[in-house]
Amino acid sequence: TADTSDILTVVPTMLPPLIYIKEINSTYKLPKNVFYAGMVCKQPLKNKFEELFGNNLYSIFGSTETGGIFCSYGCKEADCELGKPLNNVMVSIKNISNYKSLGDNSGELFVRSTSMMQKYLPLFCEHVMYDDVSLQVIPIVIAKDFIYTHLDVYRYYIGRPGQSFDPKVRALRGADDITKVIKFCLEWITKHRAEIPKGGKREEWLEDNYQSMPTWHYYDLSTYDLDISEQRLSYWDGYIQSNYSDIKPNIFVKKYRSLSFNSYITWFRRYKFLMRVNRYLKRQFMRPIKAVRNLFWDIQFRWHEFKIGMKEGREADRIEQESANPMAGLIYYKQCEVERAERKRLHQLRKQK
Repeated sequence: TADTSDILTVVPTMLPPLIYIKEINSTYKLPKNVFYAGMVCKQPLKNKFEELFGNNLYSIFGSTETGGIFCSYGCKEADCELGKPLNNVMVSIKNISNYKSLGDNSGELFVRSTSMMQKYLPLFCEHVMYDDVSLQVIPIVIAKDFIYTHLDVYRYYIGRPGQSFDPKVRALRGADDITKVIKFCLEWITKHRAEIPKGGKREEWLEDNYQSMPTWHYYDLSTYDLDISEQRLSYWDGYIQSNYSDIKPNIFVKKYRSLSFNSYITWFRRYKFLMRVNRYLKRQFMRPIKAVRNLFWDIQFRWHEFKIGMKEGREADRIEQESANPMAGLIYYKQCEVERAERKRLHQLRKQK
């Protein structure tokens, strides 16, 4: 629940869980104005959300890099044009001559806005094409509370042409950038390690990133063209050995240090091939095993729910007989539906693992 003066920004994939919570708990509230960004929101989903919460759901553009550029105020449809510029936002299109083949007003978008993430800028690398990796480390020190979960709560969709997260784009544009970001994260961890309480999940998560990020970077650097890989692997290995001797080498580090470069690349390519074969065989063999396992779990779950249902029915009859309210038993049984829905949800999650 949030104060009505607040706003909430989401991606459309977050709306179904919010709708589910509202359906099982009618008192659940959100800020009056909710903005979505990052991907298309389908019209039925938008309509259902607004109907359940009584909120206005607006499309916003540019929320990641700028805090917001345009907003679709007054647009009732999910599929809107960009909308109107937000207050204190200045937008200009430059270098138009370089993009004439794409049509009029095609160029590079320059934005100046008071809602830019200015106070966060010291926490990120400068002059790199993306810095998402820093978000795995920096909030652990800044956040007052930390919750550790194994559930997938966010899914990053790729496929947009030229997207920075695309491995092919990273290989062409991001070799030096990725190295720079990981160096920044290692320096940050070293500087703030003493601020983390000992013995908790927060320390465990930070230590896991400290050990895994630099060693798995050997894998990233090995996927580029040979000349790029040789040069950057040599630099990265020297940097790690000189500055972070307490980092434990994984299989890629051990092989790189024990073999010549050409032998290492040959081994690496065989390793990648064998991993692909291994994943394929696992998928093929695990399908029938998972089907049998899920069938057993379904039978077990239904038998368990049957016994709980019988117990709830007896309790509802008892409450109805002892209470002056003739609807008391039915009210109790309805309250049990929330718990049944949650058990069913957890059962479905268990089957998906």
